[in-house]
Amino acid sequence: MATAKEKLVASQSDLKSFFQVPTSDQIKKKLRVSITNCCNFNCFFCHNEGSLKDNKHLPINSIFEIVEESLAIGINQIKLTGGEPLIYEDRSNNIIDVITKINLLKNSNNFELSLTTNGSRLQSFASNLKRAGLDRITVSLHTIDQFNFVELVSPKNKTTVNQILKGLVEATKYFDDVKINTVLYESENYSNIEELPKIADFALENNISELRLFTLLNTKKLTSFDEFYVDWLDKKVINQIRKIASRTNFDESIHLLKNYSSVNLPVRLLIPLERGKHKLKLSIHPFINNRFNDSSDPCSLCKEKRMCQEGFYTLRVNANGDLRSCLLKKTNYNIYSLNVREALTKALSEMPSSISCLRNSLNQPVITER
Repeated sequence: MATAKEKLVASQSDLKSFFQVPTSDQIKKKLRVSITNCCNFNCFFCHNEGSLKDNKHLPINSIFEIVEESLAIGINQIKLTGGEPLIYEDRSNNIIDVITKINLLKNSNNFELSLTTNGSRLQSFASNLKRAGLDRITVSLHTIDQFNFVELVSPKNKTTVNQILKGLVEATKYFDDVKINTVLYESENYSNIEELPKIADFALENNISELRLFTLLNTKKLTSFDEFYVDWLDKKVINQIRKIASRTNFDESIHLLKNYSSVNLPVRLLIPLERGKHKLKLSIHPFINNRFNDSSDPCSLCKEKRMCQEGFYTLRVNANGDLRSCLLKKTNYNIYSLNVREALTKALSEMPSSISCLRNSLNQPVITER
């Protein structure tokens, strides 16, 4: 008969299928393009892809050139972000014109084009976004409580939570892959932790493909980080996630991911959920400090490592035309100072060449007393 320790080793081996660990090549094939740093919301934790909210936007021809050159060097996943991309304007061009123009590149390239939005205008844009050639869409939904929404997300905007929910429902009519991003926060006066089961209920009932939970990401601009940060292993968070998941092996999943919390890449826990005919992926994306114990780590010499939680995630270009390999990196390569190909190549060269040490660690079950 197997001992308790042997059973735990076996369960951890089975649970590896619930973890998504990117390869370095996968990370290098993604590009986030902030087409504008303007937004009609004011989320207190927004990193705005590393730029200020100074009413800048990328001209449509620059966006096209960035995507075209990215595809030429092997990138095959393009995500349009902001600010809020659905309020983008460049002379007479709007977001539909941007997507239509980029979609012309699919005649000779195989790539995915996606977009992240706050959902405030999604109900009226969803059908046209699909017709223009958008492949999938992600909506930021950090609360379904109108008080929290007004206080923390949209203090000067007339948008309601209900408008965003209607936009999500409308999007599922046209897109097979609609995701929700929710950033966890808790302070003395505000919290969305107890809302998580309700958000999951909405997602399950409305054909949302994935609910992604993120911990608060620290940036130099976020002065209220300590006030609002809640760890993904906080008892309150785990209790709410258990209500959602109701998995017999969920404790072991939490235990296993905790063992790998020191790696410097976006490891995430993925839990498949079902309710009747409805299916939903629940994913947890922990941003964790104190990652840099290994001198071979590609970030080990970075001066920002004590603050950094994200590590290498994806290439980014912001609305000022600055390309960078991570949010906190001071070095950037401006597409107007360099040509676009050169800027992309230089930024890519800073990405890790290998993460074999991470993948090897996932092949070795770690037993820790609980």
